Amino acid sequence: MYIVSARHSGVAYFTAPLREPAVTSPDGDVAVYDTTSVEFPLTVRARHVVIAPADAGGLRRVVDVFEVANDSNRTLVGGADGGTWRVALPEGAREPGSSGGDLPPDAFRFQAGRAELLVPFPPGARQVVLTYAIPAGSSVAVPVADGLATLEVLLEGAGASVSGAGLAPQEPVSMEGRSFQRFTAGPVAAGTSFTVGGSGGGLGGRASRLALLAVAAIAVALGIVLGRRHVPGFSTPSVTERPATEALAREIAALDHVYAEPGKRAGAAGEQYRARRAALMGQLVDSQAVEERESPT
Repeated sequence: MYIVSARHSGVAYFTAPLREPAVTSPDGDVAVYDTTSVEFPLTVRARHVVIAPADAGGLRRVVDVFEVANDSNRTLVGGADGGTWRVALPEGAREPGSSGGDLPPDAFRFQAGRAELLVPFPPGARQVVLTYAIPAGSSVAVPVADGLATLEVLLEGAGASVSGAGLAPQEPVSMEGRSFQRFTAGPVAAGTSFTVGGSGGGLGGRASRLALLAVAAIAVALGIVLGRRHVPGFSTPSVTERPATEALAREIAALDHVYAEPGKRAGAAGEQYRARRAALMGQLVDSQAVEERESPT
């Protein structure tokens, strides 16, 4: 298996994973774009928020999944501040990070209460996944800075509640052996917010966080998992379905961009980069094998 890539104006572009020794168009085509550092708003098509019950430390773990799209015909690159997309985090959010999606954790900068994307953003859609924790002892407002076509919140824990942003309660759902309240809204105007409140007690601790990550993995599966199994009361996320291999390939390309400078690949940081890249390549090979087994003959 291999990937064909090209670099244009300092940005890497690539094909989907290939296996045949001779590849022709369109599989072997590499689309490249002109770049612009003149910032323009990216479109947030959908947002899915998964919230765990309070843990032993009085925090709720949150996985925030965005479907972000560049609907122009140019790749957006960082301007003076280096960022291409940013989102405000809830006030008091702790331990911000990123896990999963199309971009590696190194592609983000967290400061001044917001998450900022630092890598180029070519035309098309990307899954952006943020993780953070919010206090469980009081109501917390989650800002919705960008207008959304679809907003979905999955909330675990007895006594917890969600309100605002036009969210309406739906039938509860069970996923990965856990029960969630489900709220949906759409369209949602920019500049609004929704509030997470209530005690939200539950199993807490490590078990609760693992359950949250398992549910988030379904949300991040780009519609593939939910498209193939029926989850009572749970609709397929409104994201563009595409192979998992494509998402992994995008993450590898973004990781390579972050560590493009030779100096960043030295020392402990370089070892971490190589280990992460090797792990992603392993996942890519495994995902490609699964897709080949499941593809119609």
